[in-house]
Parts: sequence; C-alpha cells; structure tokens
Amino acid sequence: MRYYLYILRSEARGKYYIGVSNNVARRVLEHNSGFSRSTKPYRPFALVRVEGYKSINEAYSRECFLKSKRSTKIIDIVVKSSPDVLAEQEVGIPISHSEHRDSVGRARHW
Repeated sequence: MRYYLYILRSEARGKYYIGVSNNVARRVLEHNSGFSRSTKPYRPFALVRVEGYKSINEAYSRECFLKSKRSTKIIDIVVKSSPDVLAEQEVGIPISHSEHRDSVGRARHW
C-alpha cells in the first residue's frame, strides 16, 4: 500500500494544510465537506501537491519535516518544485498547478 503526503491550499485564505493519507481523494473531499474541524473555516481547498511513499513512516517523516519549518515560503518552494507525476496519476484527482520549475530552475507553466 502506498501512502501520500498531500498539501492543500485554502482558496479563501491562501493558507496551506499538510496531511498524510492512503486515500487522498477521500481526504480532500472530507476537508472540503467540513468534516475536519481544524480546516473547516478555511474551505474550499485545492490540492496543490502530492508525494507518494512506500511506508507511512516515510510519509510522516516528510510531513513532520515540512510542518517543523513553519514557513509559507518553504511550502511555496515545495509546491512549485517538480511534481511527483506517478503519485499524481495514482491519486486520480486534478492537482492545481500554477507554476513548476524544471531541473535547471526555469519556470514551467501548466
């Protein structure tokens, strides 16, 4: 079973939410439906990043690392970095790409 780190962006307030799940589509639906108390006031959300991991421990480690930074600038860099194409295909829901950078740092618009 694969686990995914996902990053949501509040379309209303521009804030990010980072989470881990083995079913990202279900979690995005739960966040946008108001089932999650911590994110309910920030709805609606757009999925802006997803990363796939082989174990839940790897996914949680990445989540802890990103949350420990407490910086929107760092999350912006992660969101705009090269996408995890395989994870995006596996999740099966559209990712809101605004701008990504290629391996040389040039902006790629989607």
